[in-house]
Amino acid sequence: MNFEQIKDILVEQAKAEGLEEYEIYFSNSNSVSAETLENEISSFSGGASAGVSFRCVVDGRIGNASTELFEENELVTLVSRAKSNAMVIESDNPAIIFGGSEKYESAERSEFKMPETAFVKELALEIQ
Repeated sequence: MNFEQIKDILVEQAKAEGLEEYEIYFSNSNSVSAETLENEISSFSGGASAGVSFRCVVDGRIGNASTELFEENELVTLVSRAKSNAMVIESDNPAIIFGGSEKYESAERSEFKMPETAFVKELALEIQ
């Protein structure tokens, strides 16, 4: 499931729950690591992870819920959990969700390419 599909499900559920102020935060990351011991690789790992967080304002209080499971049922309940969390928050802090700006600067973003295992091994041994 891509971000647009996730966003569509969350927006539709937020409308069904009667929420007017909310935000969706999506993040993903990739990693690779190698450890050495006495000129040999002692461990090697690589991974990818992603998550989505939903924040909303209910009666002047803010609620939040997040997940790393991108299934429709989970995303639908994500909105309900955030709403429920807002209803039990006991805080005098004002609930503010930034409404956005008229203009945003653009940034170049290059695609992350996971390095080859051999390169990571050689680099780790060289650094050791």
